[in-house]
Amino acid sequence: MKISIYSYSNEDLNPEISKYQSLVFSKFGLKIHQIIGPKIKKSDHDFDYEDHPTALTNIIKNSTDDFIIFLDVDCVPLSYDFYPKLLKQIEDKKTLAGGIQCANHININKSYISPAFCGFSRQLYLDCGEPSFNTDRTPLLGCDNMQRFTDVCLNLNKNVIYWNVTDGGNNKWDILSHNMK
Repeated sequence: MKISIYSYSNEDLNPEISKYQSLVFSKFGLKIHQIIGPKIKKSDHDFDYEDHPTALTNIIKNSTDDFIIFLDVDCVPLSYDFYPKLLKQIEDKKTLAGGIQCANHININKSYISPAFCGFSRQLYLDCGEPSFNTDRTPLLGCDNMQRFTDVCLNLNKNVIYWNVTDGGNNKWDILSHNMK
């Protein structure tokens, strides 16, 4: 059984952030693949970066992992216990598990599994039709990355397990109000 943990960031991020995430995983004895997205030249004077949804989709499509765990580069588990707990939840290959999130800019009342912390099996991803994380983010029709995957899981009667978020950092998103009581 091949299990991989990935985090993704763009090269404009302060390298200290990924350094400390790496140190935490090293202390836990876990390997984390920290992927730094490339700059993409739009014109002679304008650069952009690979976006998060495209990066996650590409990681899945290019991996040979049986189980995939994603963490944002600034998402750091507080103890090793997250790992066996998450693996136990997803080992049935029918469960998507991870932090609870909502896209305040789209629909504040719709919860889904966060790409900041989630785990699932390759088999679940295939069974769900390989949903792209590239999504339409308009308020009327849209969904945020990972929201589509969560919705497909629910529509196919797969298991979805939400983890409470202990801290949302800069609180850009109203995540804490969606924690399960």
